[in-house]
Amino acid sequence: MNLQQTQTSISQGELDPAFGDNGKVFLKTPDPQDQEFSMRGLFVDELGTTYITGDVLRSTRRSDYCCVKLDARGNLDESFGAAGYVTGRFDDDTGGMTHSHAHEIVTLDDGKLLLIGIFFDGSLKKSKALVRLNADGSLDPEFGKQGKVIIDLEDESKLLRKSREPSRFAAQTQGENPRSTVLQDGRILLHEPVGWGFEKTTTAVIRLSATGVLDDSFGKKGVVHISHPDFAHTALNYLLAKQDGSYVLAGHVHNDDLNSVSALLTRLTHAGEIATSFADHGYRLVTPDQNHLDFLIEKLVAQTNRRLLAVGRTYGVDVAGLLISREADGSKNIQFNGGEPSQTKLDGYQTIWHCASIKPDGKILVFGLVRTSDTPSYVVARFIDDGTLDTSYANGKGWRMFPIGQAFRDAASFTEDKVTFLGHVIVAGRREYCVARGLIG
Repeated sequence: MNLQQTQTSISQGELDPAFGDNGKVFLKTPDPQDQEFSMRGLFVDELGTTYITGDVLRSTRRSDYCCVKLDARGNLDESFGAAGYVTGRFDDDTGGMTHSHAHEIVTLDDGKLLLIGIFFDGSLKKSKALVRLNADGSLDPEFGKQGKVIIDLEDESKLLRKSREPSRFAAQTQGENPRSTVLQDGRILLHEPVGWGFEKTTTAVIRLSATGVLDDSFGKKGVVHISHPDFAHTALNYLLAKQDGSYVLAGHVHNDDLNSVSALLTRLTHAGEIATSFADHGYRLVTPDQNHLDFLIEKLVAQTNRRLLAVGRTYGVDVAGLLISREADGSKNIQFNGGEPSQTKLDGYQTIWHCASIKPDGKILVFGLVRTSDTPSYVVARFIDDGTLDTSYANGKGWRMFPIGQAFRDAASFTEDKVTFLGHVIVAGRREYCVARGLIG
């Protein structure tokens, strides 16, 4: 496996001066009595409108979901919700100590929004949950139960405390980075790792009708649990809907031992069965060639010629950005790094990839973190479609680093020539979380 270590000086990226305060927007809590706003996801549409979602910790110590809308210049859109903020609970608001965390936003063709996340009941039992909002931020009563849907996955995990603590598998186990999909017919695909005590983890894939009802034609009453037969824990973090009606998922698998964590690609048929014609009986494992080295996958991107690009990082004896390219059937793409996983350390520093975007010419823009000091900073790198760093980008460097530190939860959205992301800066000696927009160039 190839480990690329660039030996260039740092190329500083420029923040967009037309966005917020010199490229940054600082968001307050919707109520002065709230204790904090934890930003967990964002989405930028083709007009530059930005939606940020997460949860607000109230003075009562419960958490409510929160969504904020900014215009293209980073100003609060006060026509959305209450002065730009929408807050609420996935359950009926009866005053109980429940917690609603929104992790992602999906925009619909009619201008409505899906806020998708997880719900903790009074015993901290976790369920998948979502609401549908009208364009003005009000609940859409035609969806689910008065705009809300909670799906009981029988999860035995108690992850509320952990959801506020970054860890080795933070992105994989807390449901922070799922990418839900709305199909052309309006049906909704969700996925979520499900814990069965400490002994087993499966990934639930859920299909709903356009109105929020479980689709009985998919799996068992609308839910499929994926579990690799050779591993105790299967955590799939990203889903792509293919034109043939099948679904490809990417993530990782591991057992409760000291061996490495392997990357995994798998495919489901439209009916929710493992597509055994894909790879090895439906599963493609990519295993590190070193002991105590993990392959952790966060995103899956469609490349040209129906290829698949898995994006993530290595962990353990080394931390490097990880890119794995596979053909549509799961076999190696030999035109990308000779068919082997590409591991990159920018300037020899620890590097993590979070997401990627494929350009029309096949080049790959990658967003991630590089640890040049105690505080990691965000970067954008560009690769050629053969997996090598594109040194014609960023004045011969191949990557740009932005003066923005790591967010509470990593989230980014590429547009044509910009990247919008969550992060933090130090203001008067204090860490202040923000939404930043960088110029890709």
